[in-house]
Amino acid sequence: MKVARILIAGERSGVGKSTVVTGIIRALADAGMKIQPFKVGPDYIDPSHHTMAIGEPSRNLDTWLMGERGVVESFLLGSKGKDLAVIEGAMGLYDGFSGSYEGSSAHIAKLTSTPVVLVVNASKIAGSIAALVSGYKSFDPELSFAGVILNGVGSESHARMLGEAIESRTGLPLLGWLPKSSEIEIPERHLGLIPAAERQEEEVYLKLAEFVREHVDLEAILRAARDAPPLPEPPAEEEKEPTVRVGVALDKAFSFYYWENFELMRREGAEVVFFSPIADDTLPDVDGLYIGGGFPEVYASEIAQNRKLMREIRKKSEEGMPIYAECGGMMYLTRELLDLEGNAYEMTGIFDAVVEMTPKLQAVRYTLARAARNTPFFCEGDVLKGHEFHYSRIADFASDISFAYSLQRGMGIADHRDGFISNATLASYMHLHFAGSRDFLKSFIAACAASR
Repeated sequence: MKVARILIAGERSGVGKSTVVTGIIRALADAGMKIQPFKVGPDYIDPSHHTMAIGEPSRNLDTWLMGERGVVESFLLGSKGKDLAVIEGAMGLYDGFSGSYEGSSAHIAKLTSTPVVLVVNASKIAGSIAALVSGYKSFDPELSFAGVILNGVGSESHARMLGEAIESRTGLPLLGWLPKSSEIEIPERHLGLIPAAERQEEEVYLKLAEFVREHVDLEAILRAARDAPPLPEPPAEEEKEPTVRVGVALDKAFSFYYWENFELMRREGAEVVFFSPIADDTLPDVDGLYIGGGFPEVYASEIAQNRKLMREIRKKSEEGMPIYAECGGMMYLTRELLDLEGNAYEMTGIFDAVVEMTPKLQAVRYTLARAARNTPFFCEGDVLKGHEFHYSRIADFASDISFAYSLQRGMGIADHRDGFISNATLASYMHLHFAGSRDFLKSFIAACAASR
């Protein structure tokens, strides 16, 4: 299978990878190309901008969550039939799990035999930039580099000087340089960039595309992408005839999902039906619920006003409907949510717990969970890999509340325990990618079928 592909990585976080990638994919999509975007790591927000920019769901590539085989299969399936696959890296090129190489952008590039474009912060540096680029190039001789893009360049003469230093000392071509500009910045909040679903400004992506067209050699990038070696054909996977219907909470408050999770649910025989905890006052006709993460704290007032839907969800939980919730979804299922100003909002109340927002990051790490009990979704002793990223904490919970997981890695809700469990309702801080948790997904779908 011939796949034109490129991975755009930074020498560190904050060098403008998202700007470069989003601008490139929009510019090439505007030229009529079919682009498949990807993101290294567990991040939800960067992929949301890829998706909004070109209308094609972006996919994550994460070896902790998906395993090496899962990453490769996802890449092959997602890239098939596309003109170009563009992978956005995470952090610095060689930054993986706990400072290791594993799971890094470089690791993903080697797994998929993808050439790398290195984005470098060019502010406050001159000829020394060649030493920096040379170090990245030589650190792993097996990695294929297509060239360099500079960001934060002071002037055209500055760019020329930097380009000459890089090309003469490293042999890598300068593929583009971006001047400093505040007009194309995407605003941030506590979990990173503001999700595209909340912004909806087409103008932002038009400006990004024009900015990149003006300053980046897109033809040179395409030539490097097309020179990538062939890959094996993807495995044949087809969706099953639907046997259950699963409601998925999706709106501006709940938008943290791996889009591939929906595809995997369909392959296991689930029809995915979206609903909004803000706008819909009743559930669709479904056999189970999946409530992902997001920013319920930002929209707590709107969520709390929809008492009718929350009462229905609580009743379904009491009746034994399978409900799976992650992070923001868990917050929604507690009794009360406290925002940073101390305002209290009544939530669904399935779990007798109070969640509060904090100004300090509580956890950002991969998790390794062992099931502490039998549930409809797994057996005691089963192991699941996930990740957690949150500024909230559970300030109070009932003494008789049950936990589903003990964490060998990660913080969880309290004392390295995670996963409130009641009847067939499971709510945790841990996020899962179903490509690496297929047994969990199959059990969830089976529980929905039994509920039906």
